[in-house]
Amino acid sequence: MTSPAGKTVPGGLLAGANWMSAVHPGRLRLDEELYRSAFTEAGVELTALRRIPSSDTDYPEIWAYVGRRA
Repeated sequence: MTSPAGKTVPGGLLAGANWMSAVHPGRLRLDEELYRSAFTEAGVELTALRRIPSSDTDYPEIWAYVGRRA
C-alpha cells in the first residue's frame, strides 16, 4: 500500500481501492489495522473503510477507503 500522505492537500478528500491478490501470496496482507495505521501515520482521517468480497478467485477481496487530510 502506498502512503496517502502526498495524495491530497490539507482538508482534501481522497478515495481509493486495493485488490487483495490470491495469485501473489507473498504480498503484504491487507487488513483494517494496516489501513488505520497507514492513514494515521499520514495525517489522514479515515472516514470509511470497507472490505468487499469478490467473486474473482484471483482477487477474492477488495478494500475501499475514503479519507480527509488533516
